[in-house]
Amino acid sequence: MKFLITGPPKCGKTTFIKLLFKELSPLKPSGFYTEEIREKGIRVGFALYDQNFKFCGTLAHINFSTPYKVSKYSVDIKNFEKFLKSFNFRESKIIIIDEIGKMEAFSNYFKELIIEILNSDKIFIGTIAQKGTPFIEEIKKRSDIKIFDLSFFSKENILKDIKLKILQKGENFKT
Repeated sequence: MKFLITGPPKCGKTTFIKLLFKELSPLKPSGFYTEEIREKGIRVGFALYDQNFKFCGTLAHINFSTPYKVSKYSVDIKNFEKFLKSFNFRESKIIIIDEIGKMEAFSNYFKELIIEILNSDKIFIGTIAQKGTPFIEEIKKRSDIKIFDLSFFSKENILKDIKLKILQKGENFKT
């Protein structure tokens, strides 16, 4: 059971993922999300947060100097991979990741991890860029993934659909 959420920037993908972490918390999902870092109202980077909404580091920033760039942001692949290795994805039944995007796709470790999760029997829910690298396009073409576009579906309907499918698989939301 694999789900991807897509849509244009600022459509609410990360907000939806944060809602999923709350709604699915009785099932103890594992994963992370990224969120903008703003200074004086201007976006200067992207922070990493775990499933418990704890800040875990910076993915990319305008003040970083690395060879991995998306627009004006330099991506700290070394820090990102260290962050990824701190998770025990193999222990969780449900994996939630925000996002499969251009910045994250610089990491071969991340790409291998995504493929491993998608090839497993785990429930996977992730956000994915509308456009991007060949890796992103390859993931979106998989026949075992249901893709929801937030441009066309409401967050409430997607949440109901995902929760229903998880219940049908036999998972229980009781604490």
